[in-house]
Amino acid sequence: MTFRPQPRSVTPRDETSSVTTVAAVVVLVLGLQLGALPPDRAVSQYVKRAWTVEQGLPHGTVRGVTQTSDGYLWLATYEGLVRFNGEEFRILDKRSNPDMFSNSIATMCRTNDDTLWLGTLTGLMRFRDGRFQTIETRLGTDIINALVSAGDGTVWAGSAGGRLLHLVREEPQQLSLPLPKGPITALAPVGHGLWIGTPLGLARYQGGRLDSWSKATGLSSDSVVSLLADGTNALLVGTASGLDRIENGRIEHIAGLPADQVTALHRDREGNLWIGTYSSGLFRMSGNQIAPYGIGDGLLNPTIRAIFEDDEGSVWIGSNGGVEQLRVGAFVTWNEREGLTDEYARAIFEDREGILWAGSANGLSRWENGRWVKVDDSRFTGILSIAQSRDGSHWFGTAKGVYRIAPNGESTHLTTANGLSNNSIRDIHEDRHGNVWLATDFGLNRLRPGGEIESFAGRGGLGANYAMAIAETADGRIWVVTGGGLGEFDGTSFILHSAPRELPSNHNHALAADDDGTIWLTGGDGLVRYRDGKFRTITTREGLASDKILSLVDDGNGNLWFGTVRGAFMASKRDLHAVANGTSPRLVSRLFDENDGLGSRQCNGHASPTALRSKDGRIWFVTANGVSALTTSRAPALPARNPVVERVLIDGKELHGSALGSVPPGAGRIEFEFTGLTFATPERLKFRYRIEGYDHDWIDAGAKRVASYTNLRAGAYRFILASSRDGLTWRVTALPFALQPQFYETNWFIALCVAAVAALLLTAHSMRLRLSRERARALGTLVEERTRQISEEKERTELALLAAEASARDAEAARGEAERHEQLTERALAHAEEANRAKSIFLAATSHELRTPLNAIIGFSEILISQFGHESDTRQQRFLDNIHSSGQYLLGIINNILDLSKVEAGKMELLPETIIIGDVLTGIGAVMKGVSTLRRISIEFEIADDVPLLEADQTLIKQILYNLMSNAVKFSPPGSTVVVAARPLPLAVSPVGENAVEIRVTDQGPGIDPKDHQLIFQEFRQAQGTRGERPHGTGLGLALVKRFVAMHRGTIHVESEPGHGSTFVVVLPCRFQPTVSRESPQEGAVERR
Repeated sequence: MTFRPQPRSVTPRDETSSVTTVAAVVVLVLGLQLGALPPDRAVSQYVKRAWTVEQGLPHGTVRGVTQTSDGYLWLATYEGLVRFNGEEFRILDKRSNPDMFSNSIATMCRTNDDTLWLGTLTGLMRFRDGRFQTIETRLGTDIINALVSAGDGTVWAGSAGGRLLHLVREEPQQLSLPLPKGPITALAPVGHGLWIGTPLGLARYQGGRLDSWSKATGLSSDSVVSLLADGTNALLVGTASGLDRIENGRIEHIAGLPADQVTALHRDREGNLWIGTYSSGLFRMSGNQIAPYGIGDGLLNPTIRAIFEDDEGSVWIGSNGGVEQLRVGAFVTWNEREGLTDEYARAIFEDREGILWAGSANGLSRWENGRWVKVDDSRFTGILSIAQSRDGSHWFGTAKGVYRIAPNGESTHLTTANGLSNNSIRDIHEDRHGNVWLATDFGLNRLRPGGEIESFAGRGGLGANYAMAIAETADGRIWVVTGGGLGEFDGTSFILHSAPRELPSNHNHALAADDDGTIWLTGGDGLVRYRDGKFRTITTREGLASDKILSLVDDGNGNLWFGTVRGAFMASKRDLHAVANGTSPRLVSRLFDENDGLGSRQCNGHASPTALRSKDGRIWFVTANGVSALTTSRAPALPARNPVVERVLIDGKELHGSALGSVPPGAGRIEFEFTGLTFATPERLKFRYRIEGYDHDWIDAGAKRVASYTNLRAGAYRFILASSRDGLTWRVTALPFALQPQFYETNWFIALCVAAVAALLLTAHSMRLRLSRERARALGTLVEERTRQISEEKERTELALLAAEASARDAEAARGEAERHEQLTERALAHAEEANRAKSIFLAATSHELRTPLNAIIGFSEILISQFGHESDTRQQRFLDNIHSSGQYLLGIINNILDLSKVEAGKMELLPETIIIGDVLTGIGAVMKGVSTLRRISIEFEIADDVPLLEADQTLIKQILYNLMSNAVKFSPPGSTVVVAARPLPLAVSPVGENAVEIRVTDQGPGIDPKDHQLIFQEFRQAQGTRGERPHGTGLGLALVKRFVAMHRGTIHVESEPGHGSTFVVVLPCRFQPTVSRESPQEGAVERR
């Protein structure tokens, strides 16, 4: 279902953009796409788009089309009801809706409350608020052929069995009328009555009276197929033989249509009557003019089933081939069907009399009385350029020279025989002195008023002989663009302006000069501005819609329009100058193509003019499919709709609208699926969104139509969604929702905790008072007992004094003996410390001595393997591999012994640096890829986005993680997965008393018995395998890991049990505070400096 969020009539605080001239024009042009279909355009000039089963329709035949007030389009098919949002079809059928008893929908109508009434091949259904309901008609399984909604909110239904139902307050009432036997084929409301069409004539039921019409009384056929109430008193009747109109009792047959079944009728808001037929396609009747639209014009199928106009003015046609849309575009295109001599237009020109001329390879066309008329003159073929001189003469440049047609009709033809440098005339320009300049494929020619022809071909200053376009600045200077760059005429010769770095391409196409002397050049590498002797190139990197620009024209309103190989676009000169001057990084441009009515996205060049601003303000382009004109005379018919949130998913399950106010606790992932309900270029909609109270700024979704969030805290939120076509103006929708807290997040839980703490404090205070009283009583008893003991002690002391004098001599002798024992103990402790240092020195020295020959053994074995391994037999290869792998194993043991001796001696220094733990983990994963791939073990990383930076010794951290990950790979069975995860630990849950990072390495190995969880971190100690197998390794790796972790003030432990794998958990504080091992460390003990 679709949520109905709170619409917002104002933009959010950061929605407003500084709308430049570009924005204003773009918004106005975009508004054109929302208007109805104007009758002054040919049907072929509307923008067309079609959808079939290949684009997602469940069935090729569309029997009905309508639109609900929320903007969705609904299609009736033989495979269910279809909802369309402009981009995606959502199919409602029996499989997805158990309440739906039939998929075969023959007809459909909508009432004002957005209820859809569906007539199927087996009865009547109603669809409202996302639910289907069967209407008990007591007609059995009769086919519902016709449905219509009356103005009073009631619905009429006609069946194939000839039965008529009137649904008043949704209760069906069957009417028994003396209708001709047979099916009811069509219905139309009239006042408080009804028009009824049958195969045997037409009837009107009103005020309890039944009147009838047939062929005998003037209808074109007895068989009535479709009906349309046309105004207050008129009725349009589509029959098996054409179209009739009944008004005030008179029957008029509409001429100009084929003798075919009229299957669908619709009158649009512009007054056009759309007529669908069974086998002859679609017709539009404007006034008395009837225009066909058939297969040759792009119609999907000639059998029309339904016609509908949406609230943006588009006309939708349902047929046996699918559904298609006709809408008005920003551009109107004329091609060969509308009077041009060729689809591929080359040049368009407007003379001082306001007459438009269009030239192509096949000839010349002239605009007369609102249409193009071909000029029947064989001279005007291969047209390349058109111009008019001040004396009223028309000039036509062709591939075989230039023609001058004087106002009196006198014709002059100039070619190379008359002195031209080349016959292909690309551009024609008359300067202020009356000279006519001709740009050709081989140089530039000047025709003086007296008839003299001067050629600049092969002369300096042009850079190349291929001349493309000519322009004149306000000071009278002549400029020409050639294959060599930009040439400036100084009165006698041309000066070449060309800077390879600033003018990246010398193959330029068009040229324009501003009144302030600015020169604009277009080519294959963007737009070039020449100003104050400097070139500046602007490309798509600065916001141009395309770099390959073939034509340009000034619209007189401060904007330049460009024709490219991707379509036409416009940019304001103010923005272009700002980018060229470096005061703005980007500009705004909007691309128009076939979806906007442009004849082809391929605009043409290499001729002149290829773009034009006519006196009525229209912008013209020549394209590969005719000439196209942009019009800004029509205002938008309706404002754009706000975007719509279609579905909300909580952990993959759809949540319906009423439940959004109280989302149950524990929601992990929440997704918003949204769209913009427009059918005029919906693919160009851009979206952005944010959640108030969570996102600090907008999240740009582009054309993506889903937003996803995880781990939102409990609370009330608003999902804010904005959509735009141009990126300048935005429509905004807000959807409130609330996430319910877990029990431990509620105020009740907090209150209970406070009460529990208070109770504990009260209990503790009571116990303390009771203990104090008991202690006082015990103290009194103790004083009495002690007094008695003192008296007795006094007596014994007196006796002891006598004995002490006797033993004093013996005590002196004992003290001397104790001093001798203490000296012996100190000497033994010194010998033990010396032995420990000697052990460390011995281990280090021995290890260093062993590494030298061991490195030689490993190195020579690698050389033998690389040079002779492939030539050796299998047995020799195995010996070499054993030597190499054994050497590496022994080297690892020696390195571990060295590290252990450094730690025990307190000589291992930490070198802290800032570490991105995710990069460290993935780096180790890359190093281990060979081993893990060989063992068919995959390593997966789950690194949280908010893992903080770590201050630590990167070398030791890598050694810790490599040891744990290599153990996980070594002990995991083939085909299993090792998971390495990292996440932040806040102070509240950190075992190290500050913010930390937790790293977990999980394998699917045999597991470790809990009694061995502490043993495995001791030197030379290993856990026994689950099946009694002998453990691998020396037992030094984990001991070193624990010592390295302790040196960083971290913790490590294992979570495991036999048969269920192991997880080693390392917690490291984010801040570095060095520690040093004690000289005689206990297991894993460290102390702070």
